[in-house]
Amino acid sequence: MQLTQHFFYRYLNIILLILLLNMIAFTSLAGEKMIIPMADKQPHKIVLHDDSRIDNYYWLRDDMRKNKKVIKYLTDENQYTNAVLKSGTILREQLFGEMVARMEQQDQSVPYTYNGYIYRTLYQEGKDYPVYQRKPVNQNSDWQILVDGNERAKGYQFYTLGGIAVSEDNNRLAIVEDFQGSRQFEVSFRQLASKKWQNAVIKNTSCNIVWSNDNQTLYYIRNHPQTLLPYQVYCHQYGKVGG
Repeated sequence: MQLTQHFFYRYLNIILLILLLNMIAFTSLAGEKMIIPMADKQPHKIVLHDDSRIDNYYWLRDDMRKNKKVIKYLTDENQYTNAVLKSGTILREQLFGEMVARMEQQDQSVPYTYNGYIYRTLYQEGKDYPVYQRKPVNQNSDWQILVDGNERAKGYQFYTLGGIAVSEDNNRLAIVEDFQGSRQFEVSFRQLASKKWQNAVIKNTSCNIVWSNDNQTLYYIRNHPQTLLPYQVYCHQYGKVGG
């Protein structure tokens, strides 16, 4: 019974907070008299697998990202959203600060063993990105840094490390990174005995990579040039330029 009451009051507080934010937003809109962007309805018939349907908003699909009408509509939506949420800026920052304060700033993942090495992910106080490390099993050696996301992200407004892959002979490292936020990843390589990176050897990929057992071939998925979705499986021979 006590547990049920605990969850009830917990979710009640969340609901009240959402209602408060909505009240603040609508009060702000009433004062500014913002015009809500409305997407035009343009019926478009789609026939697939002997089934037909009407999509009124098909015109918003812009695979080339150059349609001025679509871009303007999305810009209007973003401006409207910013205006709606403007009055809650201080409250959002306060809530964010409270949530971050409850998180362990100096933390690490549970170590796991693979192919003769122990791997872990390290989170450091005051830094935005994790550090990936490893060390040999049954040896009292220091942790070796595979990738420091904070170093890789320097100079970029956006950064995501999509994944890492170590060759079976433990000599080569491949990583996939997104520097724009479009999920268009780049593959970079490094000999683990060296600190020098071979950057952006392969571009326009998904975040899925895997080494072949020959330690020379890397398999990856190339994205479609228009939809940017995972499209075709390719293989890359280490040391060659491009995919």
